[in-house]
Amino acid sequence: MIDALIVQQASRGIWQRQLDVTAELHDRYAADHQMDLLRAVRQCARWNRWELLVWALAHYAYVFWIDSDAAIVGSEDLRVVVQEQPIGMVWGQDLRGSEPAACNNGVMYLRSTPAAQAWAAEILAHEPAAETNFSGPWWSETGKTYYDAWITLALADDPRWRNLYGRLPARWNSIAGVSEVPEPVVMAWHGYYDQDERLREMLAAQARGWRW
Repeated sequence: MIDALIVQQASRGIWQRQLDVTAELHDRYAADHQMDLLRAVRQCARWNRWELLVWALAHYAYVFWIDSDAAIVGSEDLRVVVQEQPIGMVWGQDLRGSEPAACNNGVMYLRSTPAAQAWAAEILAHEPAAETNFSGPWWSETGKTYYDAWITLALADDPRWRNLYGRLPARWNSIAGVSEVPEPVVMAWHGYYDQDERLREMLAAQARGWRW
């Protein structure tokens, strides 16, 4: 029985092209590790990844969120990093130095427990109903808009949830120009503001055989 799901989602256009770049790579990884893969194109105005994750945690023992600008390049089983704490993310500093050390939820490793399911539901409950605006800092609130990354970080300081969080080494979300490591499990390009540049760098990595 398949107990794990890789979840990806993107808007149409260049973000969907990012998913296309890693499609063959991720299909092969999912088959090798007996995982399902959900590759969703956003149809609604609101970026609804937490609705997807709440659903996924109710149906799978393990759920892995991989942003469209990230690629699973290692052979390790993603399940291994959430055997202790049910939520695994890499913590680090932004390339520009303008953002605090934070859990980067562009790549998340989740083991479904009642507490992890409640955590995901808590984030969903605090998400803005309107379309997400990504023009501000990804980690903080702008006006009264709570970005989901800001909520994820805020819950890490909440006594109800903080013990669920595991801090992973950079190789589990190795970010170009920020935290590159020689042998990553997941390569990511979250650090580029320019989406065209991000796609070019992903294509270049693909041409190199998914190496930095």
